[in-house]
Order: sequence, then C-alpha cells, then structure tokens
Amino acid sequence: MAGRRGGPAVIAGVTHLTMEADLDHGSALAEPWGFTPVFRDEVVLEAGFEGIDDGDAPLPLSLLAGPGGLRLEVVRHRRTSGRPSAYGALFRSPPPDGGADPEPEAGEPVVRDLLRRAGPLADPVRSRLPAVGGLAWYDAASTDGGLAGILCTVPDVAQEAAFWEEFAGASWQERGPDAACGTIPSPRSRGECAFVIARGEDAPGHAMNDVGFPSMGVFSTSIAADRDRAVAAGATPLAEPIVTDVGGRRLAMALIRTPGGAPVELLSVARNRTRRMG
Repeated sequence: MAGRRGGPAVIAGVTHLTMEADLDHGSALAEPWGFTPVFRDEVVLEAGFEGIDDGDAPLPLSLLAGPGGLRLEVVRHRRTSGRPSAYGALFRSPPPDGGADPEPEAGEPVVRDLLRRAGPLADPVRSRLPAVGGLAWYDAASTDGGLAGILCTVPDVAQEAAFWEEFAGASWQERGPDAACGTIPSPRSRGECAFVIARGEDAPGHAMNDVGFPSMGVFSTSIAADRDRAVAAGATPLAEPIVTDVGGRRLAMALIRTPGGAPVELLSVARNRTRRMG
C-alpha cells in the first residue's frame, strides 16, 4: 500500500475493537458471539497516558479471538467517562435472545440498509448491551461468529472517510453525506476489516474510558511515522508513545484522536527497552 503523503505507508491495519466491561462479564458476553480467550494481563500505563488518571494505573485487560480474525479487547478502567463511545461492533453472530433494540434511533434505517447492501451483515439487527452501555449490530441470518467490522459515529462523514482513506488505505463501496461503508486493511487472518461511518449530529467528545466500545486498535510497523502521518491527515495526538508489556510482549503504544473525535490506539512491536519512545 503506497502512502499519499510522506513516503510509503507503514500501517499494517486494524487489529481489534475494545469493550469497557468487567473482564469476567465481558468474556461471558463475548462467548456466544464466537470469541475465545487468548490472555489476561494488567498493563502498566504511565501517568496521564490515557488522560484519565494522575498516577500510574495498571489496566486489567483481556484479549479474545474470533473466527473472523479481528479481536475483541475487554478492559476495566477504575472509572468510566459516563459518555457513549464513538464506536459500535458489527458481529457476525445472531443478536442476543434473537431480538432487536425496541427503541430505534435516528439514522438507524440508513445504517441498516447500507450494511445490507454493502454486505458486512446479511440481515442487520441492532441491539443495545445494557450492562456495557454500548450499541452493537448483529446478523440475524448468520450462524457464524466474531467481528465482521466496526461502526464509527461522527459529525462529519466526508471528513472522517477522507482521513481513513489517507491514513490507512480505506476503500469505500458506498459513500454519502449520512454514511459510508468500505474496508480497511487488517493484519489478522482475513486481511480486512469492514468499516462503516455514520453521521451523528451531537456526537460528544470521546475518551479511552467511554462506556460501550471506547477505542479501536491499529497495528503499525513504525509508530512514530504513522503518528506523524495521522496528524498530517487531520488527527490530533493524544499521548506520546510509551513501551510496556502486554500479554508477554513488549509493545509500543500511542494514542490519536481522529478528526471526528474517535480514539485510536497505535500499536507496534517495541524495538528497544526504553519506557518512552523518542
């Protein structure tokens, strides 16, 4: 994939969606969606890295793998923002209890029709997860499992779509003022992530400890270069890169916020033992 600015792109692609929940509860929710545990850990984050706590805070984390390749990360912050997140999940599995959310929201028919036409879900059904506080879409016609992709709600669809095209090589099957649907490369087994952007007029500012699905992960081969590319494409840097242990691996991590306000974790294999990247 060739970058449009600053030389070759080094994004490997979308790796996971994060869910804010108690680890046991989140894992139990995810099992019928086709996910199986990979590891649990407490990740040590430097003070202020996520803009949530003043002191170093171990973050309980559980990683689960789905049959579609994309992973689900469950985290439990000491406190949540209380605000809904920018992201929603597109699960390949049938909806919980076979039912849809009884209170449709504005814009839902647009998203449902787009999902059906573009193909991530054959029979899209939206459901709310009360204990998690997030919205998710399921496929009533499926017997499969795992994540088909990710939904992102922002005030300006065109601006957000242009960012993801520039930053991560997203390609769009359909793109309009209220919604866009396409794919972003992924290093996971199926090689791509279905990605839907929907318009939300009053989208709030978003944080890493929002309720629901607060962030998505993007794997990089050069985290500093990709952070610079993201900023050039319109993102806001949220935290300088750090290096920490995650599931027995040394990973570099940095945070950005997309033009629409959605948090993104940049991840890369650490190439040194320093705590802070230069």
